[in-house]
Order: sequence, then structure tokens, then C-alpha cells
Amino acid sequence: MMARKKLPKEDFFVSLSDPTSVRVAMLESTREVLRSIRIFKEIKDIRIEKIEFNKLLRKQLKLIVKTISKIKSTIPSVALPEEIPQKKAKTVATLVEKPRAPIDKLESDLADIEAKLARLS
Repeated sequence: MMARKKLPKEDFFVSLSDPTSVRVAMLESTREVLRSIRIFKEIKDIRIEKIEFNKLLRKQLKLIVKTISKIKSTIPSVALPEEIPQKKAKTVATLVEKPRAPIDKLESDLADIEAKLARLS
């Protein structure tokens, strides 16, 4: 391999017409990057929490299945009778209750009129 010759470092300057706007733009882009990193961290934390909840759920589900199998093994088996035809219950149409305010008003007016008629008689 050929040895590379180091060239002398030359400093040069570039002038910016509006350095303040460049700084502002860099700060805004940095702020956006930081905001994106924060959102990514929140999402990562939520994913970890979700995994932990899933592990806990699986553990509890296994415990429930195990408990159910123990209960089934301790309950004596009983021969169930054939299905007994049940009497059909009469279906009653359910009334939808409407606002009672107008009816209550009419009933109170009717009661007032009946009271006045009772006084006149």
C-alpha cells in the first residue's frame, strides 16, 4: 500500500447571511428530535408494561384452570335427569315507560278540579 501523504489542513470560513435563523432552525430540529425520543421511550415503556401484564394474566389463567380442574375432580359425578319440559311462561309485553311529567301534570290538574267540585257539592 502506498503511504498517504497528509495534506496540510487548511482552515476556511463560510459566511452565513442570517446566522440567527440557522441557529433557530437547528434548535427547532433538535427539539423535534428530543420530542420524538421522548415519545419513543413512552411507547417502549407501554410495551414493557403490556408484556408484564400479559405474563401476569397467563399466570393467573393457569392458576384458574388448575383450580377448576381440582374442583371438578372433587365434585362427585351425578347422573342428570332427562330434560324436563318446562311450562311456557306467558310473555307479557313490556311497556316502555315514557316521561311521566305530562301525565303527572294532567293527574294533578284532574285532582284539583275534583277537589273544587267536591267543595261545590
